[in-house]
Amino acid sequence: MIDENDPGTVGMELKPRRGRGRPRKPDALSNAERQRRWRERRAEEARELAARHALMAGRDSGLGIEKAHSERLTEQLVNVGLETGYWRSRALSLQSERDQLQFRLAELEAELALLRSSSPD
Repeated sequence: MIDENDPGTVGMELKPRRGRGRPRKPDALSNAERQRRWRERRAEEARELAARHALMAGRDSGLGIEKAHSERLTEQLVNVGLETGYWRSRALSLQSERDQLQFRLAELEAELALLRSSSPD
């Protein structure tokens, strides 16, 4: 120690002790600066995420409209398919009925021809 009142004491040239661990670089950030930057990055990510959610919500509402339209079209197709099935079965039954009537007509014409040939004129 140096006594400031004693002119006989001389200051010793002491090297400051080197700190433990790796020395800091001259452009290294302080802990406070690192924390501030981290908070800024985190806030920016939150803003980007909010914007992404807003965009997706807009897409979802558009998809909801498209889905409703698609469901209506599907329902119409099912109804048309059911109607088509009904008319197809109706046409088949009418064709069957026509065939039966043609067969009966042929029988009656044959019977009429037989009656005409056997009756005295």
